Amino acid sequence: MIGKILNNNSVQFKMKQSNKSLILNLLLTNGQTTRKKLAALTNLTAATITNLTNELINEQLIVEVGTAESKVVRKGPKSIILDLNPTHWTLGIHIRMDRMEIGFANLKGKAVKVENIPFSANMAGNQLLDFKINKIMEYIQKNAEITAVSIGVVTYGLMKDDRRLALVKQLERQFHLPVYMDHHVRAMTIAERMFGSYKDSKHFLVVYIGQGIGSGLTINGQVYSNEASLGNQLGHMVYMPNGKPCKCGQRGCIEQYVSEKLALEELNCSSIAAIIEKLKNNDEDCIHVLTKYGQYLGTVISSFIHMIYVEKVILGGQLIFDNSPILTETQKYVDQSKLTNRQTSVVRSSFRDDAGVIAAASIAFKKNIYTF
Repeated sequence: MIGKILNNNSVQFKMKQSNKSLILNLLLTNGQTTRKKLAALTNLTAATITNLTNELINEQLIVEVGTAESKVVRKGPKSIILDLNPTHWTLGIHIRMDRMEIGFANLKGKAVKVENIPFSANMAGNQLLDFKINKIMEYIQKNAEITAVSIGVVTYGLMKDDRRLALVKQLERQFHLPVYMDHHVRAMTIAERMFGSYKDSKHFLVVYIGQGIGSGLTINGQVYSNEASLGNQLGHMVYMPNGKPCKCGQRGCIEQYVSEKLALEELNCSSIAAIIEKLKNNDEDCIHVLTKYGQYLGTVISSFIHMIYVEKVILGGQLIFDNSPILTETQKYVDQSKLTNRQTSVVRSSFRDDAGVIAAASIAFKKNIYTF
């Protein structure tokens, strides 16, 4: 963790921490580099860069990985190449309505040992909390060769819910590690900003289709949030006035018309894999259902873009796979807008089954490592 050794609130300390985060951001964004290049990119002196990078090495956040080749022959030692430490791990936990996804992720956003742990529908309260804690403990013991320095937890719903806070406190007591929690789709937005294929886009909307629909928004390179919504409630934009009742109290919310649960029910499938197989076989019902989902979603997203322009709409979730009609139909409806000459691309998320784990780890990284 940055600042583990020093512990004060002086201006010098804060500036030092800011410069160390800047170095880590540059290594994440640009990849391996030398101290000389870091000095040029940061406008810091060579001596300052040397001191800061040595501290980061001692904190096991970066490593030396070799020497740089130069076209110009110079006397003296070769420049040493620096990189993010690939074995600096955070435990990521994504809690969904019906299961828990767990794994380790490193500073480059690579996830390993990802597992899915289903819940029993009959579990609730302390029984469910104990079940989660026991399963997390079993997982950590089974993967004892990996040491995590923090834990990130992401989930749906309100973050100040007593059950969620109880989980954080129990994890801190059990594992003696810092634990961070946030909304899962906001965390996925942070992960896209840190590690995603479209991280260079300044304005993008992340839409995740799961049991419901969540969203996250990045404006001018910063993940948007406020105390009321955290920018994650696209699923509760009304698609159909006076339509299906929603748990939020409204009627006709888009997540009442598009979700994994609805797709499984409408297509009489037991898994998303079965839906993908149907689509591969050109099943007409499957094509119809996923096409209408794209139309519904595209209508709502198009309305959103009329208020807040984004360069990219990044769709995630198990229903978003290569050649999914949801992708193509959403793009089609977004393209129908004539209010602006600026184009919005609808794309698939960079992450697959490890999305929740990487998102959870990103919360810890944002708190301690990177300044995104």
